[in-house]
Amino acid sequence: MFEILRSVFWVGSATVFNLLVWVIAGKVMAVMLGPAGVGMYGLLRQLAQNLNVVATFNGSTTLVQGLASRPEEQRADFARNVGRIFLGLGTLLSAGLLLGAPWLAPRLLGKAVQPGILHWMVIPLVGMSLSGFFLGMLNGYRHLKALVICQALGPLAALALIYPAALWIRGGGVWAYAVVLGVPYGLIGLAAATVSVRRGWFTKAAVPAASSTFRRDSRHFFGLSSALLIGGCASTGLQLFINGLVVRRFGLAESGQFWVAWSLSMTYVTVLLSSLGAYYLPSLSGSRDYAAKRKLILTFTRLVLVVMPILVTLVVVMKAEGVRLLFSREMLPSLRVFRWMLIGDMFKVLSWVWAFPMLAYAEGKTFITIEVTTNLIWGLLAWIGFHLFPSIEFLGQLFCLVYLLYSAVTLTYLWVRQGVKLPLSYGWTLLRGLLVIGFASILFWDQSAQSPWRVLLALGLAAGNLWISFSGAERTEIRERLQVLLKKGSAHANR
Repeated sequence: MFEILRSVFWVGSATVFNLLVWVIAGKVMAVMLGPAGVGMYGLLRQLAQNLNVVATFNGSTTLVQGLASRPEEQRADFARNVGRIFLGLGTLLSAGLLLGAPWLAPRLLGKAVQPGILHWMVIPLVGMSLSGFFLGMLNGYRHLKALVICQALGPLAALALIYPAALWIRGGGVWAYAVVLGVPYGLIGLAAATVSVRRGWFTKAAVPAASSTFRRDSRHFFGLSSALLIGGCASTGLQLFINGLVVRRFGLAESGQFWVAWSLSMTYVTVLLSSLGAYYLPSLSGSRDYAAKRKLILTFTRLVLVVMPILVTLVVVMKAEGVRLLFSREMLPSLRVFRWMLIGDMFKVLSWVWAFPMLAYAEGKTFITIEVTTNLIWGLLAWIGFHLFPSIEFLGQLFCLVYLLYSAVTLTYLWVRQGVKLPLSYGWTLLRGLLVIGFASILFWDQSAQSPWRVLLALGLAAGNLWISFSGAERTEIRERLQVLLKKGSAHANR
């Protein structure tokens, strides 16, 4: 488990930096443009994510899975063929945005938004596609060091752009939203492309392949990516749908509050998921032996059960200060939604671990069925809720319910299709973690100011749960590592 934690730490560090910069961008938007500006920023960001899903056929995961599951001599051909598919799809969608903006804009963004903004959305479309392909190359070839470095470059561009972009937006230049959303991803993609070319991966893939190879790889790509596309469109489309409902029912200001709550939840959860995924998907895709597969799934399940309670507790304790620091006091009402989402995040991360074998072993039909059904239920319940509830807080409650159901479905899949049953001890660890999260949530439910004794009580309970969750051998290893670090520190201090 400690080997996995080391990989998670390095990839997670780059992800943290990346996400923090985007949160800082949200704060600049909040301070300079207010809730309505944040609402527009969130709406366009979600649109950019939807466009990227369509433009790449949501195929970045398929690229990683395909590279990891193939022998060395077949990887270059597969990478070349996927690159040609990315280029073709991106060109078609870019042309559609440029030519169909007057018709698409009112249907995607509402009549209050200028149709010309869709022309500029080609920038994030190209940047995200470029980044998705070449980061997938680095991950598929297991070059995690370069992956970490490239991911850190984009946020630097975002930091340089966000303030002048906000000034342009205040002056009526809505095109600056697209620049902020697209240029950083383009820089990441160019850096990753440079590494790929220097390593020879993309150079080898630049030679035209036989048509039979392209047909074979295209079948594999579209077979799995069609499931990912439908699932991705269902997921990101649901976010856009719910955001649109919020705008129509409560206005752009409340849409900004919902976007802040959603962003906060995605920020720390994405850190964990992307960090785990950089190790989990390639390893699982290359594992065909049942014993190795079962061990890997159980290891990642236990890792989540151990890490999530203390991680969620830290976020619970800091949530009010985080909103003030990263956004503004105007965004504190977003905690009405966010406090419920924190409770559901345990089930969200677990369901991700249990659903990943569907992608690793290209079980597209199962993935489509579960994803689409879940999102349809979520969308239907959200639509009903907007007619029954007077505020957006119910969306956080719905988040908990949906991911509880989703985790139950994916756990059933793991048992029935993969033959992996969780030990009873995992159930007790889950229950203990939920109690820790629930207790911390109650302590800070309506707290907008820090209380030292509440902080100590919540963190102390979470730390105790973390220590109990480790096995005896792991606790011994931790003590030995700490002793080594203390000796090194003492020797360094005496010099």
